[in-house]
Amino acid sequence: MKRSASFVGVMASCALLGACGAASEVSSTPVTSSASASANTTAAPRTTVAPSTTAEPQVAHVGATIAVSVQGTGINNVPADVTLVKVIDPAQGTNQFFTPRAGNRFVGAEFVIKAVRSASDDANSDAVLIGSNNQTYTPDFYSIAGCTNFNEGSFTLAPGQSTTGCVTFQVPSGVTVKQVEFGTQGGTVGLWEVP
Repeated sequence: MKRSASFVGVMASCALLGACGAASEVSSTPVTSSASASANTTAAPRTTVAPSTTAEPQVAHVGATIAVSVQGTGINNVPADVTLVKVIDPAQGTNQFFTPRAGNRFVGAEFVIKAVRSASDDANSDAVLIGSNNQTYTPDFYSIAGCTNFNEGSFTLAPGQSTTGCVTFQVPSGVTVKQVEFGTQGGTVGLWEVP
């Protein structure tokens, strides 16, 4: 088996220093000193990311508009003005086949989303409901009577355009709606207190 020059160099250093022990594998990946690694780190271009959702979300009440992050037409987050118009509780399915599981009810959150820059996202991926039991509930994907689920959750908007739709949740009986969240993970999230 042919050995690389770096492997031979490492083994020679081991023999001189007696410090290699019984390592069976030695990486042939070039090793850089901490000084050159530091220089490489500072020379590399920096990527700017949107604020993390670990920061406190912007908080408002139902009916208020909050500037949040949504998915842009690429992989980046872009700003959008989102209004939680109302919470429909309980909500009805669009027909007799769309019913919640036993012990649950449908709850709808009606949003108006206005793009500041071009946006293409899925409201079902951005919305979360928090119950009075402090449990989080993700969207159920059913449409409810009187309010469509955007385009099965999806929306594409040019700058200045807006769209209205509902995100549906299944919430257990006896649990009230405490808060509704909306925003892309890794970006700015809005939190509406209910009522």
